[in-house]
Amino acid sequence: MRRPVQLPQLQIIAISKENKENGRQNVIIQGPFPELKFMSLKFERVCPVPSTTDENRVTLEDIIVKFRNAGDKEKISQASGEEKYNEQGVQVFHLDQQLQILSMENSEKTEVVLLACGSFNPITNMHLRLFELAKDYMNGTGKYRVIKGVISPVGDAYKKKGLISAHHRVIMAELATKNSEWVEVDTWESLQKDWVETLKVLRHYQEKLEASSCDQQQDSPRLERPGRKRKWAEQRQDFSQKELLEPKTKDVPKVKLLCGADLLESFGVPNLWKSEDITRIVGDYGLICITRAGNDAEKFIYESDALWKHRNNIHLVNEWITNDISSTKIRRALRRGQSIRYLVPDLVREYIEKHDLYSPESEERNVGVVLAPLQKNTAEANS
Repeated sequence: MRRPVQLPQLQIIAISKENKENGRQNVIIQGPFPELKFMSLKFERVCPVPSTTDENRVTLEDIIVKFRNAGDKEKISQASGEEKYNEQGVQVFHLDQQLQILSMENSEKTEVVLLACGSFNPITNMHLRLFELAKDYMNGTGKYRVIKGVISPVGDAYKKKGLISAHHRVIMAELATKNSEWVEVDTWESLQKDWVETLKVLRHYQEKLEASSCDQQQDSPRLERPGRKRKWAEQRQDFSQKELLEPKTKDVPKVKLLCGADLLESFGVPNLWKSEDITRIVGDYGLICITRAGNDAEKFIYESDALWKHRNNIHLVNEWITNDISSTKIRRALRRGQSIRYLVPDLVREYIEKHDLYSPESEERNVGVVLAPLQKNTAEANS
């Protein structure tokens, strides 16, 4: 971590009333403009305003900052002196001491959405643990901030042996994440008539995030400009930093594929994956791979040219508290009439028992049918 950066002339001149809709604060800061980039406060947007000493002129030393979270106000309050209110009822702080700020500790981090694709037949406690392990690891790097986890059950057209209806698998996943504050289920893949490649699922969700971000940008209100409107309109025409007047576009979160080491190693199965899809998945999106005991993921990456090329975009997370729960073992226990309590969430267990989902008969589903990706990729390779 870098040493704290001193901003000797930085002063907080005014902090506006709280926006009750989102709890954000508006702050007017007076000080050297270039130093703002070193602040640990998280800005939503930065915009020049008429000088607090002369409203007829605009300077780079007077800016208005809108925080992304109200908690940053506390940093200002703790460093400030006497609390006052101006004639407009705006809360004012004059700093009696220098504001010491870390340049890197709270700098902008890349927001990440973890996307897990698979059968979830059924979903287990281990599937849920993957999300927690990945989140802890990514947040711990200091470069990323995980904001959401997404479970995307595969559709029925995948044709895997023993695969029960997507309808039931989706409901079980929703029950498993019912009490989660950040993991949710996306049904798009499961509702498709044909099998969908993982690359297309990643692309779909990334585009979904981009569309959502675009809508938020269009719906977000403009920041009010202090001072006389006519004079402000005249002054802004001559302002060399005109682009600062517009809201700062927030980066769209990045989707990354969350998986276990078995999926990573499946990249080596002939015709199960298209080589170009593997390259795009690890190159454009990235992998967060939770390794199990006995897996040698690093060796597998080393032996694959495509994975080695994008190795910096593959995050291997060691699971130190070993957990060998798998859907295959859950189904086997159910066929044999054995308890699966504490191996799957209770709501999932109750749903399985209520609908008698797994039996010797259900395990014979799709027997003799070629797995959809193998069938498709083999046919394309031979055409």
